[in-house]
Amino acid sequence: MGHEIESLPRRLGVWARSIDTEVLRGTSPDQVQALVTGMQSLTYRMQELLEARATPQAELFILELLQDIRTWRLRVQEAFQRLSKDPASGDTQRARALLDEIVEHLEVRVEETLNKATEEQLSAEDREHFYRLLGAFRGLSETLVKFADSTAAIDWVRWREARF
Repeated sequence: MGHEIESLPRRLGVWARSIDTEVLRGTSPDQVQALVTGMQSLTYRMQELLEARATPQAELFILELLQDIRTWRLRVQEAFQRLSKDPASGDTQRARALLDEIVEHLEVRVEETLNKATEEQLSAEDREHFYRLLGAFRGLSETLVKFADSTAAIDWVRWREARF
């Protein structure tokens, strides 16, 4: 599945050049290219998150922040599900506000955890690993909102019409 996610933006980019703007009025090749670029950015950000998650995390972070991370993950999952059902439905300002709020809350919780942790509980490497993970959360959140903006620019009604 990872290969499919990585190769999809390239394949869509090739197809985007063949769009018949007479048939799909209201959607320009530039809009489709922005969608493809957004999809590629999402691919990179997801890969970045997977790599950050693969680094060992301190048990203290896991115990203290598990619920906050789960909340973020569920909100991102909901956003992807909404986009998959209706790409034009996104209220991107609301989505951005919600994801920003969750990430900012997570950042505060990280600071609280760091401030109360002893050197034995968290090494400098543990802190670095977690900041990398936190950056990946923020990066994916921001990229998802930008992608939702680009999906809103497409005339999806015409794209869904059956053509023979």
